[in-house]
Formats: sequence, structure tokens, C-alpha cells
Amino acid sequence: RTMTGSEATTSRSALVTLTVPSKELAADPLLSIVASVASPYQTSVKIVKKGDLSLILGPDGAETLTHRNAVLRALCGMGLHNALDTFGSTPLLFLGGHAARSYAG
Repeated sequence: RTMTGSEATTSRSALVTLTVPSKELAADPLLSIVASVASPYQTSVKIVKKGDLSLILGPDGAETLTHRNAVLRALCGMGLHNALDTFGSTPLLFLGGHAARSYAG
């Protein structure tokens, strides 16, 4: 089958779609880093002038996350949790110092 028209330019491989307002992206360094390093094969990032932060899961958009922390946790997984739980990262340990990385020293 030969793909023509919009089929040829639309990727259906992205698992999630991140929509982020440009002002929020400029004001939030952590969100900016996460959005910039997100895999283009799994994440479609849309920067909009107006609107709200959202992360749409799946191609049908049945599940949508709108809270910043939920969006970051969904994109980063346990890697972000473990990074926030290291003894040198913050005076407050995110997981109480029980992350595997905390034990590694």
C-alpha cells in the first residue's frame, strides 16, 4: 500500500501528546527540560500560545492528565522519583530515602 497525502506525514507512533503553553514552558525549567528530552517516538509535544497543560494518553485521548506533577511523573516515571530521593539533591527526601539510588550512596 502506498501512503499519500496526510497519511504520509502523520506519525501514529506517539503514545502520548503533551500540550504546553509557551509561557508555562518558559517559566518552568523542569517542565522545559522534560519536554525537550522526551522521546519523539513516544511523545508528541505541542507548544501553544493559549490553553492549559495537558498530557493525553493513547491515540484516542481517553485519559488526560492536567496537573503538572501528574504530567511530570507520567513522563519521567521512577527515574524522576529516584533522582529526587538522593541525599545530595534536596534536604527533603522525596521517597524518604528508600529509593534504590539512595542506598547506592
